[in-house]
Parts: sequence; structure tokens; C-alpha cells
Amino acid sequence: MTSRVKVKCAILSSPCDVIAEFPFISYYVINKSQTDPADFFRNLRDASLRKFDPRSLRYTAAHTLDLFNEVATIARPPLDPRSKRPHSPTTGYIISVYKVFEGDDGEKFEKNWLYWTGARMLYRYLPKSVGLRRITLHKSISNGDKMYLLLCECSNFMENLSAAAMLLPALRARLCGYTGLYRTCATF
Repeated sequence: MTSRVKVKCAILSSPCDVIAEFPFISYYVINKSQTDPADFFRNLRDASLRKFDPRSLRYTAAHTLDLFNEVATIARPPLDPRSKRPHSPTTGYIISVYKVFEGDDGEKFEKNWLYWTGARMLYRYLPKSVGLRRITLHKSISNGDKMYLLLCECSNFMENLSAAAMLLPALRARLCGYTGLYRTCATF
């Protein structure tokens, strides 16, 4: 479906929770110098919808597909900013998804992202044993209501899952989106 020229990195992740809003999350870092992101997204969406066609599977499920731009990142050194590939097999993610009404997503709103996403809390209070590497905010570029995606990458996540999960109740109590723990299933 994709080639190395089009994609710098692709990550397939599955939830650590038994019940999850998103049973799988596919995350692609598109090589913008070689590929138009809109064309890549359109081709990926079409291929995904063909593969999971309810008429052939005899099962219907909602799919959330969107194209995002990276808005902001904070990281703990050492970090290679060019690489988004997971650092180790124990890498995992705290992923939050937020939906914001069109027009409420202004520059002032995004300047306060550390607070409203909970990223500041994650950066300050995640135990060092979890191995926080990077927290990245992404914004959907589609028309209409905007979705934001917060990825908190931790290199020792799977070895310290209970430590990583300690902040989950505080993030979920904010009632401003979906938050879950995800492990890496595959990278390419």
C-alpha cells in the first residue's frame, strides 16, 4: 500500500485497555518532499475502506480517518527530531483525541495546548521509569470541526505500564476527549 519514498515511518498500535474507543491506531509520517499528503491520505482511506468493506466482512464498524499536521512538540533529550520510529520494543503511547468546534481552534487556543491537553501534567508527573521521550500535538486539516491528537511517547512504557497508567484517571477526569494506553504492534 505504501512505499518507503512516501512514508518516513508508520506505526500500528493497539490498546492496552480491554475496552477502547479506537481498537487500532495507524500513524504515518508522510515524506512531504516526495508525496502530496492529501493524495496519500485519499489513497490510504480508499484502500482501508475497500479492505474493511462491511459487505465482504459482514461486520460494520465506525472508522475515523483524518489527516493531521504536527502543531507542537516537547521532548526530553537525547532525541533525534527527524525520527518518529519507536525507540525500543517496549515503546508505548498515551494517546488523547479531542474534538473542537470549528472556530474555537484559534492561535490563542493552541498556545495553551500544554494545559488543555494535559501535556504539562504528563511532562511533569510521569515517572522517569516510563522513559518519556516526546509529547506531540497534531491538528486535523479537514474542513469542519477540528480534531486534535496528542501522542505521548514513552520508551519504557511496556516495562512500566502501571506507572504510565497512574495519570490516566486525571487525564480522563478532564472530560475533554478520549485518552488511552497503546502499545506498538508493528512499525515499517
